[in-house]
Amino acid sequence: MKSKFSLLSALLIAILFNSCGKDDNLIIEPTLLVPTLSGFGVPPKSVGDDSFYLTPPISNSSGAFTYTSSNTAVATISDNTVTIVAEGTTSIIASQAAKGDFLAGDISADFVVAPPIISGGSRNIYVSVNLGNDATADPFSPSTPFKTIQAASNITMPGDVVNIMDGTYQQPNTTDANHIILDIKRSGAEGAYITYQPFPGAAPIIESKGQKWNAIIVNASYIIVKDLTLYGDNQALSLADAKAAEIDKRAGGTNWNLYSKFNTNGIDISGSNNPHHVEIRGCTVHDFPGGGIGGADCDYITIADNITYNNCWFGMWATSGISIFGPKNSDNTTGYKIKIIRNISYNNKPQVPYTSSASSKLSDGNGIIIDANNGTQGKVVYTGRTLVENNICYKNGGGGIHIFQAHRVDVINNTTFENEQVLDYANIDALYSDDIKFINNIAYAKSGGKANDSFNNTNVTFDYNIYFTGSVKEGGSNSKSANPLFVDAANGNFRLQSNSPAINAGTTNSITGTTYDIVNNPRIKNGRTDCGAYEIN
Repeated sequence: MKSKFSLLSALLIAILFNSCGKDDNLIIEPTLLVPTLSGFGVPPKSVGDDSFYLTPPISNSSGAFTYTSSNTAVATISDNTVTIVAEGTTSIIASQAAKGDFLAGDISADFVVAPPIISGGSRNIYVSVNLGNDATADPFSPSTPFKTIQAASNITMPGDVVNIMDGTYQQPNTTDANHIILDIKRSGAEGAYITYQPFPGAAPIIESKGQKWNAIIVNASYIIVKDLTLYGDNQALSLADAKAAEIDKRAGGTNWNLYSKFNTNGIDISGSNNPHHVEIRGCTVHDFPGGGIGGADCDYITIADNITYNNCWFGMWATSGISIFGPKNSDNTTGYKIKIIRNISYNNKPQVPYTSSASSKLSDGNGIIIDANNGTQGKVVYTGRTLVENNICYKNGGGGIHIFQAHRVDVINNTTFENEQVLDYANIDALYSDDIKFINNIAYAKSGGKANDSFNNTNVTFDYNIYFTGSVKEGGSNSKSANPLFVDAANGNFRLQSNSPAINAGTTNSITGTTYDIVNNPRIKNGRTDCGAYEIN
């Protein structure tokens, strides 16, 4: 077989030959090349899917490919046909034989096999901290439940319902920040969400104490968490200790277990799986030193009908009662994909400096914040739209509803009352943002505070709002400055009195298509909407 040499190689041979005597023995061996392999991937599958063929990698060599699986308990390979065995992850290695001027080479890709997709039904899984056993052989009966919610989560499949019985559920280890109460990693499927809820008639409590980053992490898709009560460790912590931990971190410390103690979050929707289609509904989340309910690097998130209060008191990472930070697209649709609706968020306040701030300033402690969805802060440009509607935010340390470095957000029919308890924020505001609408809201500022604020924005609209006390940066031609006349704001009753100027002060149509208020009363009566979260007239 003749080898093909480059022109440079031929010139080098000639030079070497001419420099040798006739009795010299010259042996020339060509330099073999390493093949360039790319474009090899294996799409994820589920248990029960048919066998399939592998598509060879792209290569500049014509050598033949063979394939192997690193974990034959998950998938086996015959020639180029993959057969699924069980759920799990394996590496598929494509090995190319040496040929011509090219050496042998290989490239690998991870192959993930998910649990089987259940159609036409679901399983009920039961948990009881008081009566259960994680070694039970039959967790599908309420008489033989698991003991921990995590044990139930570890066997969930699409369509399952995890029923949590009465009792107080705590993490098994209070000194290791990596031990949490519930780490959701197994996904449901479209039309077959996995649901975590109380057993009928039960009122379980999820209590987080000690050194923990989160009580619940949702790092999976097609998940519903509903009607649960979670509370953190605020009442056992001291502000002096929290400030000392922040000073230690700012000085270059790495005592992460200690820091977690003062920064525990309630429910965190984030992780390497980029969760999407997650709903947090009807939960009460309070007294967490970090944030209440938050999401990052996620998509299609609904946070609805929750109550978050007394959070953020000791955290050093600028948390809020409800937050969405840097969502990540799971598709390119442009409609409403994130919905923050019908929540009540109050008394979430910062007291410890934001450790990433160069000047040791306090930050956030908002009722609701939409942050960094416009490509800032190292996050992607989010294509979906975000709806913040029918919420009540009051007496928070930062803003009521704070839109920061964001775009494509509609803030509609919310009630905010005397926020800015710690910081000089506003009840409703947008900063460094674009394409934001504030419509039909009530912004009642504290004395000397800010009803609304707007800075360095483009295409931001404030209109049909009710403002009272405090400064108004941008009013809107259809807005009013008047006392909204709440029934009993001092005790958290923000319904409107019968003579409130907020009645019928909103738009003549639904901006978002929503036809109900915070308690599901019909939204439009007598041809117009009321401002704020409650519809009265």
